[in-house]
Amino acid sequence: MAEEVKLIFEKEKETKNTFRYAEKEREDGPILVGNIYLQKFVAKNLGEKIEVTFKKA
Repeated sequence: MAEEVKLIFEKEKETKNTFRYAEKEREDGPILVGNIYLQKFVAKNLGEKIEVTFKKA
């Protein structure tokens, strides 16, 4: 696996305190994460699509 993985998520659902973002399918492989939930106070200005980067710490 690469040193860094960038995934695109699209806002799917709003709950009382969170937004649920669903991972979009990639051309080079299967879905790796699925869904992520972000608190509204964090995600309110992020928009409909977000990019999340995973890399070795």
